[in-house]
Amino acid sequence: MNFSPTVPYHQLQPEQIGVKPPGFQIFNDVRLGVVKLQIADLERSLDYYQKVIGFKLKNRDDTPNKRSARLATLGGEVLLELVEKPGVRFAPHRGRLGIYHFALLLPSQGDLGRFLANALTFGHVGQSDHHYSEATYLVDPDGITIEVYRDRHRAEWRVTSDGEVFGGSGPARYDGFKRGSGSATVARFTCWHDHGASAFLCW
Repeated sequence: MNFSPTVPYHQLQPEQIGVKPPGFQIFNDVRLGVVKLQIADLERSLDYYQKVIGFKLKNRDDTPNKRSARLATLGGEVLLELVEKPGVRFAPHRGRLGIYHFALLLPSQGDLGRFLANALTFGHVGQSDHHYSEATYLVDPDGITIEVYRDRHRAEWRVTSDGEVFGGSGPARYDGFKRGSGSATVARFTCWHDHGASAFLCW
């Protein structure tokens, strides 16, 4: 496959990068609100999202036929709501209907390394280098994919001469994540929070 020649991101002026439709503007600090997921078994999902992903239980409602829970970061920001619906079907991989995945952004490669070291103790974790970011992919008990990633510094980005950001899906290097995480060991699932990390939903 042939790719257009690329240059460092900062070699172009900001107005040269990306496509800017007339009259359209989005602010840099735009964030999504709480993501609401329909799941088959509340206890099973709570166990997964706390142990593997690292969320903390904020509150729950055990009203019969209306069981739900809200999960937050250690700082208390609610990012995820789980709503139990017994019998809900497992989400097919890349199915035509329903959610494809949601993503959680971590601040640094070290935070991602600590997260990955913990997640790998629970099973397989997919990894990908998108050139502008490094990402890991997990599948929850209901088949919903979760991307946990970190953005590369823009000084590392490459763009084409006409301003298109270069991306891809190459294999990520776990040894790079390990180096970035330093000498800290992950003894418990919140360790990636303990090093000053904060996460927020991206899409």
